[in-house]
Amino acid sequence: MDIKLIDKFRRLFITGAALHLLVYIGLITKLFLIDSLEDLPTFLISHLVFHHIISAAIAATLTFLAIRIYLQQQKLTQAYRQELS
Repeated sequence: MDIKLIDKFRRLFITGAALHLLVYIGLITKLFLIDSLEDLPTFLISHLVFHHIISAAIAATLTFLAIRIYLQQQKLTQAYRQELS
């Protein structure tokens, strides 16, 4: 693969990892804001909903971006091959 393509995928992966870590930081912050053990079930339910929906949204966005990067690279490669012909 082309070095530029690898670099684009690397930046995309780093962005996804950073966004996922931010979601975990928010989750841990929310954990420290629990007043009593009675709030623990609510925290767990909100984790299941909030964390997984946001993680799925991040993953879907990054998947579509990765596909777009790959298709753009394919178009450039095909154009380059046609130019050489």
